[in-house]
Amino acid sequence: MYFYALVAPGLVAFMVYDLLVPTQRRDFGANFVQALTFGGINFALWAWVALINLRSLAEDHPLRFYLLAVAMLLLSPAVLAYILVRLRNAEFMKGIISSTAPTGWDAFFGRGESCLVLFHLKNGEKIGGLFADRSDASTFPNVQQVYVEEFWKLDEDFNLLEKIPRSNGGIIDKMDCDYVEFFTLNNQASDDPTNGTSNGSPDDDQGRAIEDEGDRR
Repeated sequence: MYFYALVAPGLVAFMVYDLLVPTQRRDFGANFVQALTFGGINFALWAWVALINLRSLAEDHPLRFYLLAVAMLLLSPAVLAYILVRLRNAEFMKGIISSTAPTGWDAFFGRGESCLVLFHLKNGEKIGGLFADRSDASTFPNVQQVYVEEFWKLDEDFNLLEKIPRSNGGIIDKMDCDYVEFFTLNNQASDDPTNGTSNGSPDDDQGRAIEDEGDRR
């Protein structure tokens, strides 16, 4: 019984953590010791349960026993995993421990910010698009792809001008790009990103880029 009380919370914590953080597919056999460690921390928080006659509680108050088991074995490790993720991403923890984002790609798209994107393709072409509420980006360890919900027209200087009529967006693979550049939406465009207002260019000091020179680990 005590063995399951240690292992089960550790496995639950790993499952919740992996849902919140882009990670490689976990080999639970190789991480068994870590699961035991996390389970031990959780068990320590519930050490006071040892003072309760669990057999009597289960017989006299089965609902209370069930709720206690769910809280100890499922809810508690899930909350601990969530707190750990929030701590690793907290501003005051920067420079002390690493963030949960394994790559710059995950760090940027994990913010969920709406922006204009300029893809610098390896063949020399450039594609502009809008990344907003209906857009999405893959996370580590999957292939780095992004779906932009609209493609935008570019002028001869590669300024992003307006939505291409009837555009429903498209998928761009990071492997096809030298680098990807981001531009903040101005206030007017944020309210209506398809209103035809020019919002960004490669010379815009708001631009940000993800380059191939190496992902942050």
